[in-house]
Amino acid sequence: MVYKDKNLPIYLSIFCLVVLFPAVVFSNSASSNVSASITVTCPFKVGLNTSPLYIRPQRAYANYSVSGINCNIPNLFGAVSLSNISGNILYTSNQVAASNDVAFNTSGLAPGVYYLNASFRDSGFRNHTVAETQIMTDANLSISSSFVQEPILAGSHISLSLVVSNNGSLSSNDTILRLYVSGPSGPVANFSYALSPILPASNESIYLTLPGIAPTTGSYTINGNVIYNSTYRSGNYLYISAPISSPNFSVPYTVSQPQLPPPPNTHVHVILPSTPIGNISITVFPLLSTMANGSSDILPLALYNNGDAPMWVNMSNYAIDNITLSSLSPNLYLLGHQGVQEDILASAGSTVEEGDYVIPLNITYVSPGSIPSTGRIPFEISIRNESRPYPMLFNNVVLLNRSKSASGQIKVVNPYNSPIFNSTVSLLLPLMTVKNSSDITLSGSKGNITVSEKNYLLQWDIPDIPPAKTYLVYYTISNIAIPNYLQSSAMTFAKPSQASQSTLNIIDVDAPTLYVNRSGTISVIAMYVGPNPENITFTLLAPSSVPVEYPSESFHSYPNMGMNPEFNISGVRTSGTYMLFLKVHGIGINDTYSIPMIVLPLPPVSPPPSTAVSQNKTAPRQNITLSGTAQRYVEALLIAIIAIAFAAVIIKNLSRAKHNKRVLHEFRESEEHMRRGE
Repeated sequence: MVYKDKNLPIYLSIFCLVVLFPAVVFSNSASSNVSASITVTCPFKVGLNTSPLYIRPQRAYANYSVSGINCNIPNLFGAVSLSNISGNILYTSNQVAASNDVAFNTSGLAPGVYYLNASFRDSGFRNHTVAETQIMTDANLSISSSFVQEPILAGSHISLSLVVSNNGSLSSNDTILRLYVSGPSGPVANFSYALSPILPASNESIYLTLPGIAPTTGSYTINGNVIYNSTYRSGNYLYISAPISSPNFSVPYTVSQPQLPPPPNTHVHVILPSTPIGNISITVFPLLSTMANGSSDILPLALYNNGDAPMWVNMSNYAIDNITLSSLSPNLYLLGHQGVQEDILASAGSTVEEGDYVIPLNITYVSPGSIPSTGRIPFEISIRNESRPYPMLFNNVVLLNRSKSASGQIKVVNPYNSPIFNSTVSLLLPLMTVKNSSDITLSGSKGNITVSEKNYLLQWDIPDIPPAKTYLVYYTISNIAIPNYLQSSAMTFAKPSQASQSTLNIIDVDAPTLYVNRSGTISVIAMYVGPNPENITFTLLAPSSVPVEYPSESFHSYPNMGMNPEFNISGVRTSGTYMLFLKVHGIGINDTYSIPMIVLPLPPVSPPPSTAVSQNKTAPRQNITLSGTAQRYVEALLIAIIAIAFAAVIIKNLSRAKHNKRVLHEFRESEEHMRRGE
């Protein structure tokens, strides 16, 4: 059988078209001698080398290059242009060479981002490239304002305020402020301060305390300038300018003689030590403490070991002018990068005169394998005579967080036999202490802050102070500009008047005697007798060596409501007598009570009694005796069991009788049916 494909004619036709047609065409071309010209383009690439940064008003240069790809470059037509970020062309350079440099002047261009565009073409090919660059100006620092706080008395420090402005478009670096002080007799002193980098279009406020530049009366002048350089980094590109000097500035001031001689035992305020003692930093420091003669106070001091090696620290007692400083824990052992807060006891004799005193506390420190060294920390204590017939004010300020914030406490002592009510305590701080009033927070009572031309006025409203009691108000300051201005604060007290008694009664305080490393609970019983509901907080203040698990407890109290706050004490390592303070705070309530607590050494452990039984002795019979309550319980249980058993018997009999009755009834019905059937 012969197979026939119906598509065979189509296949043959396609074969002839594909195979034979080119041959026919080639044969006709060759016989006719027809020729054509072909134009070949030369592909090329464009390169553009430019700096990521140009500094105005220098002349800027960029290099471009055009290279062919496997062919010779014919004559090209091209240009290099500069445009801003909006696409506007600011400069154009027409070029025809394969490589060349292009230059343009940056003096008339504003700082910002720009684009260089190199574009070339020949008769059949075109290529271009774009590079981004910036045109900037160096940092431009100047002193935009400067002044000193007056009046200035002979022998005092100078408080200088400066504002450094950067009008350039780059940041400053390696910025050094140089000051030259001259007086009536010529040069007095020179100062140099390293400043942090100042960003473009920003202002930096500088507050400085300059000692020793007001030795005598007369006219003085502070001259200075700023030395710096500009920096810019973009990837691996780093630009550092040559040193630049700002314009000079000048601040005159006048030193005058004090009108009145200073009171006895006063001194010029010292500068707070801000540098570490050896490798130890001071993180909490009593900047100013006010005490009464014949009294004592606890001052906090916190130290931090900055190094990796452990450190032994010994704080020895020091006394001057009948004022003594002593550490409650004189011997400390600090591990590497460990901090500890200890209490310093300040005591003033009854004969100490009013005035300001500087009492240095000696600190000896040593690391393993090194020689002991000794430094001093000056404590400033202000003594006030408490015998005056007026409420006494005591201001204690503690510097925290390495000179960046402070915590203050004002104690108002009522020496009268009757309460004081509706009074006001005011504290005046120099305006240069902080930059903004939002950095000051008041607590302890309703407070208010008023800003004047030269000072911050801090005021607290005190509802009442019980007889012979102390009222406490608090303030915290962050972002301190000049810590020493806190020492210049002034306090006032409004005229007092009489009032009702306190609305809280402490009924009982139970402070148990503890053993070393054992736990105990201090229990307080109090009664609120105020007319309105009130939130009352009890806080137990203890030395750092006495751990308190929850030192504060609050109650929402109603009239005639009793409260029982409890404070758990555990882990006291050293025996002795500790003085704790219970602080009670609420509206119209601000009382402090002292609580002495005794910690005894652990008693000697006696050996346990022998439990061995002689083999020749018979163990005595154990007689089990029940108490009256247990005996009554057993009797009641037996009665209940008997009653339950009796009830079960009755129920069983009743059920059986009912069953018998039903069976008898069925039997009689069956018998009746049988009779009828018969």
